[in-house]
Amino acid sequence: MLVDDRPDPEAVAMQQRDSRLKARWLGEAMAELPERERRILQARFFSEHGTTLERLGTSMGISKERVRQLETQA
Repeated sequence: MLVDDRPDPEAVAMQQRDSRLKARWLGEAMAELPERERRILQARFFSEHGTTLERLGTSMGISKERVRQLETQA
């Protein structure tokens, strides 16, 4: 007898719903952040190639330590 290793349709539907819900929550949380903190998080975690603290600091005119502090604060 062959075993079907695919997830059942109900599990797939629930996973898709959970993913959409988490994406909505994340979007709402990001919208609440000040622009500078939102920019840091987007560049560090949500871009195709994460940006370094140093590069962000240079582009924003602040130290990499200040970028780290703002990232932690967010």
